[in-house]
Amino acid sequence: MDYKTVKDRKFIIFDFDGTIYDSGPGVMKGARYALESFGIKVGDLEELRGFNGPPLWDSFMEFYGFTWEQADIAVKKYREYYEAEGIKDGMIYTGIPELLRDLKRSNKTLILATSKSQHYFPRILENLGIEDCFDIVVGSSSDGSRSSKEDVLDYALKLAGITDNSDAVMVGDRKFDVIGARAFGIETIGVLYGYGSREEFEAAGADYIAEDIEALRRLLLG
Repeated sequence: MDYKTVKDRKFIIFDFDGTIYDSGPGVMKGARYALESFGIKVGDLEELRGFNGPPLWDSFMEFYGFTWEQADIAVKKYREYYEAEGIKDGMIYTGIPELLRDLKRSNKTLILATSKSQHYFPRILENLGIEDCFDIVVGSSSDGSRSSKEDVLDYALKLAGITDNSDAVMVGDRKFDVIGARAFGIETIGVLYGYGSREEFEAAGADYIAEDIEALRRLLLG
């Protein structure tokens, strides 16, 4: 594999949280709000760092032993907070808007595939001034029926009409992005400026690792 094979891909699939946008503080505060509704006190907000990346239902079940029914209630509480406050508690990564627009000028098809609720889009993209950058935006469904990265990617690939998955590459900041993309035979780039680590990406089998946005730019544009 080399840079040329990546930069020649037509379809660039981006995760959102930790890849396009640093939403960590809002996500963790939303998780704390949901947990407190169950009487669970959270000391240090960093205890909830693991909520950045995976589907919310999975996080509540894995980290706190919730049943699906409890997790579904917790997700509703999370969204109650996030819609009012958390959505404002974050920022786009420096250099991302320019990268997205340069990719568009290079005739790439940009796809956003995220476990964040579809409900929040396109408002978030409009607030960030990048609503014109993505050809397709797919998030999780409000009822949890489309929540895993595999579910989101499957729907996004169908909407894009991609017939050759080798013409796509996935960019994300957690192992879930890598695992989800590999299920469809899509190569992956793990970014280290988000919430994942090199060790996490290597264990998940990421094809490339970008230390920062400049390294990501070199991979995608040459």
